[in-house]
Amino acid sequence: MTPDTLIKIISDWGLWALGGVLMLGGGYYALAKTSLMEKIGRALEDARDAKETAAGGDPQARQQINRVERHLTERIDKGLSEIREEVGGLSDYMSGRFDEVTQTQAEHERRLTQVEEFLKHAPTNKDLRAVERRVSDVDGRVKGLAASLGGVGRTVDLIHQHLLNAGGNGGGKSE
Repeated sequence: MTPDTLIKIISDWGLWALGGVLMLGGGYYALAKTSLMEKIGRALEDARDAKETAAGGDPQARQQINRVERHLTERIDKGLSEIREEVGGLSDYMSGRFDEVTQTQAEHERRLTQVEEFLKHAPTNKDLRAVERRVSDVDGRVKGLAASLGGVGRTVDLIHQHLLNAGGNGGGKSE
């Protein structure tokens, strides 16, 4: 394998890996970056070893390999800068969304606590059935009283009528 072929493979692999890291974003950035940097470091060491082996004592081959190595290093550095920018923006966005979700969750917790407090003091089904029985009892008593009062009302009407009739006979006084 020639040094140019090896450097091209490393270069292509490096750009693909950088693109993949861009897609990861968020919390995976540090892990992906570390892994990527280790792989790039190993690839560069392999390239340097290949450079020494392939170039041997040929100064022209060494210059060409050095140019490719510098070019590759610049592309990697540029790619890492772009990753930092993308991940920084993504991190800011995710941090903002996390804050929104945290605020919404706090509001929901507050409202849920209010509902729970209200329900602690609300009547149970058992309580409502007891109230219904008592209302039914009171209803029955009121109906019984209404019937009794109907009779009393009739008696009062008769007394009233009697007093009116007696009033025409001298005021209802007996001598």
